[in-house]
Amino acid sequence: MVESGLPTRRPGRVLIVDDQLMNRELLRGILEPLGHEIEVAGDGDTAIKLTTDWKPDVVLLDVMMPGTDGYEVCRQLKQDPLTEHLPVIMVTALAGRDDRLKGIRAGANDFLTKPLDIADATLRVQNAIRLKWMFDELANRAEKIRSLEELRENLTNMMVHDLRSPLMGILGNLELAIDDPDEVMPEGLVPMVNEAVAATRKLVEMVSSILDVARLEEGKLNLDIRQSNLADLARGAISLLGTPVEGRSIRVEEPDHESPVTVACDAALVARVFMNLLGNALKFTRRKSQIRVTVRSEDGGGARVSVTDQGQGIAPEFHEKIFQKFGQVEQYQQRRGYSTGLGLTFCRLAIEAHGGRIGLESEMGVGSSFWFVLPGVPDQSVSKSEEAAPPTAT
Repeated sequence: MVESGLPTRRPGRVLIVDDQLMNRELLRGILEPLGHEIEVAGDGDTAIKLTTDWKPDVVLLDVMMPGTDGYEVCRQLKQDPLTEHLPVIMVTALAGRDDRLKGIRAGANDFLTKPLDIADATLRVQNAIRLKWMFDELANRAEKIRSLEELRENLTNMMVHDLRSPLMGILGNLELAIDDPDEVMPEGLVPMVNEAVAATRKLVEMVSSILDVARLEEGKLNLDIRQSNLADLARGAISLLGTPVEGRSIRVEEPDHESPVTVACDAALVARVFMNLLGNALKFTRRKSQIRVTVRSEDGGGARVSVTDQGQGIAPEFHEKIFQKFGQVEQYQQRRGYSTGLGLTFCRLAIEAHGGRIGLESEMGVGSSFWFVLPGVPDQSVSKSEEAAPPTAT
């Protein structure tokens, strides 16, 4: 438990490092009666080994020792992830500014000057022990939080995974019903079933996004890399989104139909990126306006894509947050919502999985342009005879 007040006495493990027996015994005589456990080392190499084996709360380290001196011992302790947070108090007869700066550069946390002042030494050791115990307590709490977060993520993924099968069953039956509505339901039910199909497809997409985001974060989603025509992937995504409503339209702009912009990528993932970006643009752009999808090659290989709308725009403080898991939630709470769910988080992780970049340019009241860049891939890593087809409905 972390205490709120500074304790006058709190026993701990103290490692005393000094090549002189008299100095070691002097410090032992000061600290052992206060309840501290004491271990000693007469040289730097033994001290380094004891910090690993005995795990002290603080090290009292003499500077002037033969062989590995105190500066080098401190430097090695601070460079080791297992001991970098261990408080080190240098004990030295050197009182010069340069000597102290050298100790600080080595990572020393505090200093004691010979000849020792007993009250000063006692308080500095106690403060160092308290600092170490506070760090250990915080580290333990952080580990518990990480464990609980991992458990929560695993339970969420299990439940979401189990949801996918019944949702697909519902969707399949609804789609069978609308394929031949005259045979299975009255005419008045057709619009309602169509709405149910659209809502179920949205739920399936949300479930898929949650699962894919988890796999992308863990690096467990394998990419199926093939040469893909980006403009075709965009047009395929547009066809799956359906006919834009309220006078909105989508235009795909590419340099030359005879020389399409192709890049090595996972076509299915990139197509879903298009669908998420276009879905947001359609939702938030103004009526009777056009959404532009621009595809062009990058110098040195790769390609750049932008999806530009004429919507309300996004405030600058949200340009980075909007790609985070909860960035969209914060915007919604401030009535500046642009997206919901994990769509943009999925886009960021999918593009970064390809080694690419994604970003946003936006002006309030004018509109937004989401862009992503996919890198070029050496020809030998991709079979150019296998050109990926645009996405199709499943």
